[in-house]
Amino acid sequence: MIRFAALLLTAAIFTRQSYGLAAPLAAAGWLFGVGRGRRALALLGLVAALGAALFAGLEWLTRGGFSFNIVTANLNEYQPGSLTVYLADVWALMPIGLTAAGLFLLLAGVLRLPSWRLVAPYLVGAALSGLTIGKVGSNVNYLLELGAAVALSVGALMAWLGPRRVVAAAITLLLALDVALMVLASPYRAVTHARLGQSEDARRLDRLVREAGGVVLADEDMGLLARAGLPIYLQPFEMTQLARAGRWDQQPLLGALERQAFAAILIVTIPEVPLHRDRWTDEMLGAIGRRYAVAERVGQTLVLRPRPGG
Repeated sequence: MIRFAALLLTAAIFTRQSYGLAAPLAAAGWLFGVGRGRRALALLGLVAALGAALFAGLEWLTRGGFSFNIVTANLNEYQPGSLTVYLADVWALMPIGLTAAGLFLLLAGVLRLPSWRLVAPYLVGAALSGLTIGKVGSNVNYLLELGAAVALSVGALMAWLGPRRVVAAAITLLLALDVALMVLASPYRAVTHARLGQSEDARRLDRLVREAGGVVLADEDMGLLARAGLPIYLQPFEMTQLARAGRWDQQPLLGALERQAFAAILIVTIPEVPLHRDRWTDEMLGAIGRRYAVAERVGQTLVLRPRPGG
């Protein structure tokens, strides 16, 4: 069972690096709590060994590309102000859920509830990994594990309150209101609806990529390249951050842009939010402006093609 658990935990870590904290910590915390310290250490050791072996294998197969894309390309600037904004949004959208999770963390520890041994380490680990949302380029997906931890904490709290029907009913009603607030007031709701309404634009871009007749660069629509079986030649945001930090030489790419080596370039532009400035360096945008012209605009995406005679 320990081996199987280690295998699953390792697989989760290789879907997202931040998953290497909360779940292993919770599993080890539970084992320690029930007096199985040796099994806890064995589990952590197996996860570490499996993770190191898999990392080494992928690193060898990709000739260093795995660590470059997974580790180096994610060492972006950390902005405490961005963290503050996200935390304020989370508190505004789910104050009751967060309060309930905090109450369980405190009360269950004082009352020595058995579920505390599992839920508390998971909640603490998820909260710590969620703090990485302050990194440039992060988004709400950095809080998925924290959301799961809050749900687990609230579930454990409700299980403890089961016999206290009046209190449990009141908290259930408050949580229902919290969920309604989270769904209706979320700023991401409008974004989701807007994206769902752009299905025709997505189909048009998909056809453009498939019919481009060469290598295509894209920032937000890189998934279209994979769908069309084309190579993802560049991850604009990641490489732009690395170039600005002095950890990647953009000169070969600039040379390719000057030679018009790409059949098309897709750049998402939003007048109110200049995202393209974060996704492309000034030098890249300069080369694109000299050698490529806007062929058409599909929704918020500019489709650029090589200038004639270039």
